[in-house]
Amino acid sequence: MPLPLHIAAPDSATRAIGQAAPLRPVDRICNVAPIALPGLFRWRLAVALILAAFLHLCLSLPASAREPLRGIALVIGNGDYEHLDPLANPENDAEAVEDLLDQLGFETYLSIDRDARRLRRDLQNFIDDAQEADVALLYYAGHGIEAGGENFLVPVDAATEAIASDIGGLVAMNAFISQLRENVPVAVILLDACRTNPFPEDLRLPLPGQPQPVAVSAVGLSPPARPGPDARGARALNASGPAGVENLVAMVGFAAEPGQAALDGVPGANSPYAEALLRHLGAANGANFSTVMSIVSEEVYLKTKGHQRPWINQSLRRQLFFGGTSEMRDADTAAVTEERRGLLVHIAGLSDGQRATVERLAVDQGAPMDVVYAVMRAAGIPATAPPSVVEAKLRARLDDFANQQDRAASLDNPDPEIQRLTKLADAAELEGALNAANRFRDQAKARVSDLRQTRDTQIAALKDRILEDADVFAKSARTKRLLSSYAAAAQDYETAFRLVKDWDSDAAFDYRRRQLSELFDAHDKIGLDGALSHMQTAARQEIETPSVLWSDPKRRGFSNTSAMRRRSIFAKPPMKPTLNKRKPITNGR
Repeated sequence: MPLPLHIAAPDSATRAIGQAAPLRPVDRICNVAPIALPGLFRWRLAVALILAAFLHLCLSLPASAREPLRGIALVIGNGDYEHLDPLANPENDAEAVEDLLDQLGFETYLSIDRDARRLRRDLQNFIDDAQEADVALLYYAGHGIEAGGENFLVPVDAATEAIASDIGGLVAMNAFISQLRENVPVAVILLDACRTNPFPEDLRLPLPGQPQPVAVSAVGLSPPARPGPDARGARALNASGPAGVENLVAMVGFAAEPGQAALDGVPGANSPYAEALLRHLGAANGANFSTVMSIVSEEVYLKTKGHQRPWINQSLRRQLFFGGTSEMRDADTAAVTEERRGLLVHIAGLSDGQRATVERLAVDQGAPMDVVYAVMRAAGIPATAPPSVVEAKLRARLDDFANQQDRAASLDNPDPEIQRLTKLADAAELEGALNAANRFRDQAKARVSDLRQTRDTQIAALKDRILEDADVFAKSARTKRLLSSYAAAAQDYETAFRLVKDWDSDAAFDYRRRQLSELFDAHDKIGLDGALSHMQTAARQEIETPSVLWSDPKRRGFSNTSAMRRRSIFAKPPMKPTLNKRKPITNGR
């Protein structure tokens, strides 16, 4: 079933991308050979989009209109910069997002590592194509800067000396957005480009209409524009839109809030923003597009531990709904993802004060923010609760979380199904999907109950094997005694004792007494140095700090072994007998 994207309007009729007319093949306009999407990304997209092949769009049209809609997408990844620090992931990000949009039914154009001339040409061609489209989406990953309220994409050939005198080395976004809105009813621009300023701090740009060169924002965007001649920051999208076609929806999504830097991510993977788009955009389940982007924002916020939070600038004259129900192959994964989306929507409604409380508690308690927010939601703490109330209720529930996590990580059940359910539950907890985690734990417990009879049989068999192993050492001790190797016999009895002490207290008692008897004989029969002291130490241990929880008769028995009956082991070593010497007989008497 196709995934619907529609705009709520009265008496609207549905037109769909990809149904009434075939889409043109993807036109790849990159100056490097396209690289196959890594398997990890394809797996992730396959899970989320297995049945999602097309995109639907409903617009306000006469009831008789049934025309195919056309959606186009330009996806740009600039990372291999000639004069600036390169970025590791824009190409990966662009290829993954292009693949996603292609599966959603867009005509996709992939543009990799473009210089200023080619980048400007790609954008102009995209604007021209938008005249025949109903929805146009731009995704850009790469360096981006802001100066004087204008956002600029940075081509791969940008050089500090050149742009300081000629702004033509950068590509301005405000004019592009205005032209795009003139040509298409729905315009969506997603900029994963709010990275730290790659140029020298003292760079000034000669902007048109400015009497003096303007400084570049050091980090990300500047705050939204305020009225007045010195207004700076991202321009707000006006509701009426530019002259031309009726622009119903315009949305610009930034990878980070004003004043924040967006992270590029682990080299060879995806940026946090791209990762969140890939996870949630294609399986939006018919949600309001603003809600979907809020989910994306909070996903980035959690994955970056609060360091990055995307921002949206939008003008909505209609409610935009994006995505259909995505039937995932793995129902367990689907349950975790669905619960996580609910958590992300919940987080979006919290105050900055509550966020600060959660962020501090996450550090103090050694727990992921995902878990802390999930506990807060499960506890029913309202979004209006004061931060002090939030902290008091959460601390009691999060005590010792980190220690329990470490302890759980050291245990690994050998049953494959219990392993699977435990790992699912552990992962669900870390995703904040506590209800799903609880279901997995219950399933694991049911599996343990099913295996209990088998386990009992296995335990009984294991006990038999252990007793048999101990008997091998006991028989060895008997042979060594026949050879008068009393110390060696004592050692074998001690090994037998240690094998069975946790399994059979009667056998353990017998082997321990035999060990003590052999030690006594080693002292008494062959005068082995240290044997008596060793025997005394072992006997005292079993009486004072026993290896096994002996019964009272057994504890008393350690002072009444056959060896002890002959001589108390607690007595001092016997003194050598003193012989009375007769006085020599002399003649003198």
